[in-house]
Amino acid sequence: MAERSRCILLVDDDAQVLFVLRASLRRLSMPCDVAIALDGGEAYRLLQTNTFDLVVTAIRLPGLDGVTLTKFIRSTSHDLPVVWITAHGCAPLRKDAARLGVYQCLEKPVEVSVFRKIVQQALDGEAPDANDGLASQGDRVAWPEEGRHESSESRRP
Repeated sequence: MAERSRCILLVDDDAQVLFVLRASLRRLSMPCDVAIALDGGEAYRLLQTNTFDLVVTAIRLPGLDGVTLTKFIRSTSHDLPVVWITAHGCAPLRKDAARLGVYQCLEKPVEVSVFRKIVQQALDGEAPDANDGLASQGDRVAWPEEGRHESSESRRP
């Protein structure tokens, strides 16, 4: 039986960042369908009409920012993994990230190998690993599992 394709939403206002992140996902050990959004409003609309297994969003976006987008996601799903990417440091976002159950926060420029590893772990339902060296690279931080639940197939159409 063929492995089910996973659906990932990438959100960033920089088309080059989206290109690199999307291209890096081709090397995952599972098939992936990747949707992209250049702003929070577009991401919001995609989230209303599609089912995703993972959302990766920039924090600073035109219109609807990444924190507000994550609040919307949490209002509809407590188990959808969300990864934040930011060029402005993860440390100031620590409280919001913990409260909203963010899977991981990464600083730009995002290292492709680290990004792929985190995406793979999130899709596999693994807890973020703060002891694998990620937390010591700048402000990359694994957030506690507070308020997170196991994935549910009830999200599938």
